[in-house]
Amino acid sequence: SQVQSHQQKIINYQSILSSTPSHKLHSVYRDLWESQRIVNAALHPDTNQTIPHPFRMSGYVPFNGPICVAMVASTSTPTLLFWSWVN
Repeated sequence: SQVQSHQQKIINYQSILSSTPSHKLHSVYRDLWESQRIVNAALHPDTNQTIPHPFRMSGYVPFNGPICVAMVASTSTPTLLFWSWVN
C-alpha cells in the first residue's frame, strides 16, 4: 500500500543520513538535503517512529482547517464545546 511505500522511503532516507558522516551533511548534495527534510518531518526525533500524517505540521491545514471553521461558525454553546472537544 501507499503507507508502506512511504515508510520504506523514510527508512531509506534515514539510512542515507546515518551512513553519511555528519561533517558532510552540510554539503550541497540535493539528495542529502531532501533526505534530511523528509526524515525531520516524518520521524519523531527521540523515538525514530513515524509520526502519523494528521499530527505532522504538513497535516495541520487539511485536518484541522475544517474543525477550526466549524468552531468559528458555531452558533450555540453546545456545538462550540463539541468542536472544541474534537479539536
